[in-house]
Amino acid sequence: MQVKFGVKNERTSFKNIKYDLGFGIKTDLIKQMSSITNIFSEIGLNTIRVDFPIYVSHPLNGEKRAKFRWVIGFDIGF
Repeated sequence: MQVKFGVKNERTSFKNIKYDLGFGIKTDLIKQMSSITNIFSEIGLNTIRVDFPIYVSHPLNGEKRAKFRWVIGFDIGF
């Protein structure tokens, strides 16, 4: 499948689209803990998210596509 965007004779392939397959957990427990300690509320930290991508389309060099991985994310509100 070929898709053309704007530039003449330039092909864009869907092979370059990065994706993963796995599961994740998101909690706003920090908002409730902010009443106990002001550290989280002072920096604006609202939510923590933990993702477990089991399959990735473009793994790092030397890694397998299917492997247990984890990623932690933080949501900071203004």
